[in-house]
Amino acid sequence: MHRFAPGDDYRGPLWVVHLLLPDLALDLGDAYADTVQTWLASIPANASLTPPVEVLDRRLRHLTLAAVAAPADTIDVEQLYAELTTNLADLPPVELDLGPPLVNDVAIELYIRPTAALASLHERVSATITRTTGGPPAGAGRAWRPHTALAYCRHDVDTHGLQPRLLRTPGPIGGFLEPVTVYGREVALVREETHAPVDGQCPDTAGRRFLWHDTTRRIQLR
Repeated sequence: MHRFAPGDDYRGPLWVVHLLLPDLALDLGDAYADTVQTWLASIPANASLTPPVEVLDRRLRHLTLAAVAAPADTIDVEQLYAELTTNLADLPPVELDLGPPLVNDVAIELYIRPTAALASLHERVSATITRTTGGPPAGAGRAWRPHTALAYCRHDVDTHGLQPRLLRTPGPIGGFLEPVTVYGREVALVREETHAPVDGQCPDTAGRRFLWHDTTRRIQLR
């Protein structure tokens, strides 16, 4: 794995639309995160470097639907929130099939199976951002790949053997963990900050921008 570095169109603070995950999905992520922590403890430590992988706190995990490209302070956030609330009002909760976990070049993720309903939600959010802010979302033109991140790479590390370990994560009643199906029922318009506030719990160790979330602007899917 190589150190994660956000692209120029994802530098914060930004307004981002998340699909919040229910407890069962977060519990699944916790189990895989424990496997990552066990693997981290088994590899040689380098006293001059921070741990090579940062596991995300449970409260930071989500599915990103779209991000506003313009800087956060240039956006009329209340107008955007009102438009999203109106435009998502008729959508039902969306089914999410989560798993398996995957190790990629810069992160460890929980795969989420693409579905027509999930794509429709993503497209509705993206269209609302485009109309309201006058420009397309960040990353427009790239394929949207639904997932939720479990951990990010801080610096280069050999992850040989981690993928099979993840797939052998024990299940709650024996055997191995299997994919789960849940429903996403809540969308949040979130300000993603580059640094945690003074009283925040997440130090800026991985270079990630979403180290602190303001999730007060929420929308229920009905």
